[in-house]
Amino acid sequence: MIGQQSVFKKIFLIFILTMFMYTGRALAEELISEQPVKLNSELSLDECIDIAMQNNPSIQSYFLNTDIFKSRIGQAKSYYFPQINVEASYDRYNSSISNDALDNNHNNFFTGVSLNQLLYDFGRTPTSIKINKINYDASTEDLRNRVREVVFDVKRYYHLVLLKMQTCDVYKESIELYEKQLEQAERLYNAGFKAKIDVITAEVNLNNARLDFITATNDLYATIEYLNNVMGLPGFNGYSLIGELKYADYTPDFDSLIDQAYELRPDLKSVYLSKDSAEQTQRYARKEYYPVISAKSAFGARGDRSMDPSWSVGAVMSVPVFNGLLTHNKIKEAKATVLKREADIKDLKQFIYLEIKEFFLKLEETRQRIPLTELIVKQAEERLRLASGRYELGAGNIIEVKDAEIGLVNAKLNYLENLYEYNMAIFNIEKATGTDIPELTATF
Repeated sequence: MIGQQSVFKKIFLIFILTMFMYTGRALAEELISEQPVKLNSELSLDECIDIAMQNNPSIQSYFLNTDIFKSRIGQAKSYYFPQINVEASYDRYNSSISNDALDNNHNNFFTGVSLNQLLYDFGRTPTSIKINKINYDASTEDLRNRVREVVFDVKRYYHLVLLKMQTCDVYKESIELYEKQLEQAERLYNAGFKAKIDVITAEVNLNNARLDFITATNDLYATIEYLNNVMGLPGFNGYSLIGELKYADYTPDFDSLIDQAYELRPDLKSVYLSKDSAEQTQRYARKEYYPVISAKSAFGARGDRSMDPSWSVGAVMSVPVFNGLLTHNKIKEAKATVLKREADIKDLKQFIYLEIKEFFLKLEETRQRIPLTELIVKQAEERLRLASGRYELGAGNIIEVKDAEIGLVNAKLNYLENLYEYNMAIFNIEKATGTDIPELTATF
């Protein structure tokens, strides 16, 4: 019978280990195969923001920081509950007074249970709870502020990637232009209308355009890595972005932007909450001058060879008399902290006003520049068409065509740069006012 039980135990253990290994391998394979972005995906801006919300480690760090402050609320509330302790001890001691002349050594055993219950501490515990609740709210605003910064970074690098992509397209077009110019120069040279130097010049122009394209491509790859870093996907390149730089009319009212920022900015809310916490800390420090009243009870047994039971019930009032001016200096620190937070609020408000003013002016500047740069592109295209026609007829030279081609490339790049700066001004205003912070309820 004993042998059968042993066999059954071994079979059962083998079964459990097999199931554990299979389940663990399945979970590992699921985690390894799981990717936040599917290969060859086309991502919109909103999808990139969602990915960053899920994977950006700094957001996860700030989110866990709120858990730390939330747990401190529970720690503060714990003083409302009874404190129960179980004790057991053993002592061996020697006494000069003994009935047994042969042995003066004694054993002392003790075991017992004690209970202490706070009755009244003149508001110290509820004030501590309130302080920790305020600190938790401040940590939540810090999380929202970090989200605000990450969202802005995603928008910035997303549109910077679009800018670099369209920049590469411009250089591709310039290569095609220089290839046509080289064909034109070779055709005219073979016909005897142009000199060999025109062919060499066209080849140099073409190679310079190829160098510019290589540089632009490397800039694009580097910018993609910055976007990957913000999204929490370092080294992942199995996706492409949807969209292109565009102009969308945005005409905000400056005073309304200031009001929105003062109402919505999470960093400003956090400073206000820090001031509230400092004021509550000041109240808590004053309450340390007052006594603490608690009830206590204990039951135990003590003895050498026989255990003698005992119990006690009572109340304790602890009155602080002198603690080396500790409480006095805590109050001074809290007062200084309150004044510092008031100064921080004023300083941050001034910074917010200046920040929004700067971005508002930048928005107006780029708005006025965009139609002009768009017109310059059309003029540069016409100039190149005329220069190529003059060169074909023998009235122009290769330098004139090159200048027209360079002018067209620069005009297109300037137009794209202004589109990017216009959109960045909008994103900076959204960040400065705190009006574009996604909800976090379903993020973690």
